Amino acid sequence: MVVLAGAAVAAVPVLEDHVAGRIKTEIERGGTAKVGKVEVGLFERRITLVDLKSASSGAELALGRWQASGLAWPLSELLSGRTPLAGFRWGDPLQADRIELKDVHIVDRAANSSWAMESLVIDGFDLARFDAKYDGPYPFQVRTARALGALAMRRLEERNLLIAMPGTGDTFGVASAVIDRYQGGRIAAMTINSLEATAKDGHAPLFKIDEIKAASIDWTRSIAGLGSEKWYPGMSSGESISTAPVRRASAATCSRATASRWAASVSRRCMTTTSSAIREPASKASCWRRRCAASKACRCASP
Repeated sequence: MVVLAGAAVAAVPVLEDHVAGRIKTEIERGGTAKVGKVEVGLFERRITLVDLKSASSGAELALGRWQASGLAWPLSELLSGRTPLAGFRWGDPLQADRIELKDVHIVDRAANSSWAMESLVIDGFDLARFDAKYDGPYPFQVRTARALGALAMRRLEERNLLIAMPGTGDTFGVASAVIDRYQGGRIAAMTINSLEATAKDGHAPLFKIDEIKAASIDWTRSIAGLGSEKWYPGMSSGESISTAPVRRASAATCSRATASRWAASVSRRCMTTTSSAIREPASKASCWRRRCAASKACRCASP
């Protein structure tokens, strides 16, 4: 028995290489994806993809590294080369203890938008099955929104995110963000560090906020609107993310230099700190004083 156990352990690396080869073949079978290297850890139920490039669902995706560990996937499926990545379709469920991405670049030419991110780490990833049927011109945007509505995460942490918004091309940059306990658009707590917004053809930021903290956020209505069959870039989703219900929010060390450019937006979107999720109006002057006066902690939601 000891000899047999030793032989089985010795055979694991060979088996992992075989499974990795099968996975690489399956990923590249359709001709829309290429992956430089695949690594498999059978005992950890871990899959690592290096230098992945894909052009499906209307978007171009490039990943320097993608790794999922603790995958809830039958071992027999892994041994056959069938994984959540090989043959994965929009709408399929996926569960993993941890997912890590590095050097992420996504371009959606149909919606004229893009995403770039240095790194993303998710703990407790649980994507439920969802309806992915969509025949419109913006499949990536719509299906991504539906996936967000079906997703639950224990914790998410990202670094150096840059987003070019659909339609306008305006960019939003975030140095780092942490989200705790996400469930289908509801967030228990969120912290964003160094948020900047820049116009499409601009060079200096329209505004910059060093830190934003919020709790009990509800984006379900916005996500539902973005996942609608009728969605198009620039369309109102019924309630924008910036005006979604928030139980507690604060921002600190706002840029005074750009106050004149977005003070009107501040007055429209400002939310007084309250224990309820009901938004209350505030005057432009009082809102601005609470946000940025003397670089003290601001008490209004971000614009």
